[in-house]
Amino acid sequence: MRRGLLALVMVGWVAGCGRDTPPGNNPPPQEEPGDSPPQVISGSLKIHTRFWENNEGATSAYVMLGDGTRFFTRLDASGDVTFEDPSLVGPQDVTVVAHYESGFKNVSTYLALERPEVWLLAARKSSTSPSRAYISGKVKGMGDPSQVGVKAVGPGIWGTFGTPVKADGSFRILVEGTLPAVVNLVATERDPDDGPFGSKAIGLKRGIALSADQEVSGQELVLDHPVNQQTRLTLQGAEAYQHDSASASLQFFLDGRLLFETTEDGSYPSRLPSSIPSFTLTAPFDTVRARLLVDVGWFSEFSHGGVYAAFPVEDLSSVTLPLPKPTTLLSPTTLGPGLEPTPTRADPDLVFTWSTDAAAQIVELFVAPVDERSSLQFNWTVRAPGTVTSFKPFTLRLDETSSVFPYYSGAYRIRLDSRFDADMGHYADYFTQTPVSEPLTPAWQTVLDGSLDFR
Repeated sequence: MRRGLLALVMVGWVAGCGRDTPPGNNPPPQEEPGDSPPQVISGSLKIHTRFWENNEGATSAYVMLGDGTRFFTRLDASGDVTFEDPSLVGPQDVTVVAHYESGFKNVSTYLALERPEVWLLAARKSSTSPSRAYISGKVKGMGDPSQVGVKAVGPGIWGTFGTPVKADGSFRILVEGTLPAVVNLVATERDPDDGPFGSKAIGLKRGIALSADQEVSGQELVLDHPVNQQTRLTLQGAEAYQHDSASASLQFFLDGRLLFETTEDGSYPSRLPSSIPSFTLTAPFDTVRARLLVDVGWFSEFSHGGVYAAFPVEDLSSVTLPLPKPTTLLSPTTLGPGLEPTPTRADPDLVFTWSTDAAAQIVELFVAPVDERSSLQFNWTVRAPGTVTSFKPFTLRLDETSSVFPYYSGAYRIRLDSRFDADMGHYADYFTQTPVSEPLTPAWQTVLDGSLDFR
């Protein structure tokens, strides 16, 4: 069963081309010529949270450095705060505590931030109303018209995905987005015997100029590229995940935007797909680029979790993908499934420790009560450089007069992620105003998700 790439969304990926470095089991990426190390904190730290753009229902939010003893203040109306003091030198631990009307607290801690100006949360996209236009025409070369759909792909626009054609192949699709734009039109014929992502043929028409409130008619699409090839696939390191399932997809991009994908699930006895359907990239697909996505294991199968990886593919005859080492929780104990938390001692000296692949740039630990009716209503997310392998919970300042130590008692969900993105040269790059991460760049994410019962 295809489960979709969790976010290889690490920071909102956009269009572009990839690098040649394969992900997994590699040393952290070295700076390329012209790169410069992150600026260091020296007397001042400016923090942008975009908090009020992303948190409806919040009543207040505070930011603390370290344990908050010296540096603790409210976010301003823009969701920003600046700390200035000669003692602020070198990497700083930053925690944002948000309060909600229900009494819920959302806590985010960022360890070892090293830039003097950081952006901690992604802003919402603009809610401006999109422009609208139509494209109409006919698809030729069909086998079964009931399995044929058409969509438009282009910068800042979207069309109804896979809009069905009529029995004679004619179509008319609505396109919404930022217009004018130059779009590409894609037609696919599904293979109903090969699952929801199985396809028989694909057609493409490029470079259609589209303006707002316009209909571009007379477009002809020919299903002249049969999906009759196979890309051989070798996954290295998959056995470490003790997988019970796996899937792989080939995604095809034009100008950094997804046109089409093929998918193959693992089957007995290996459960690893050994090949993926593909097709010949001749005109008009001659400048299309491919990306391999793999999904191995299952994140709630402990203690091995799962991995999601993306890798640009240049040779469609075969590809070998090395996978990263699984992320594991070393202490306080091995995680249990969500409904069967592993018992562990409720210890005020609790320290979470973990192990990740050496190439991991960022690690994320998420802790929250399983029972939403718990007396301690909070989520705590901790983000740390890949070189950090532990976190000790500390007393949280909640506002100007109160604080709490989250002395864990009861069942808690625990989630560990580790991530690598070849476009990110430093941990600090995840906290710039516009992180650069592109869909054809090597990247991966390991995931471990379960629960503990603190007694």
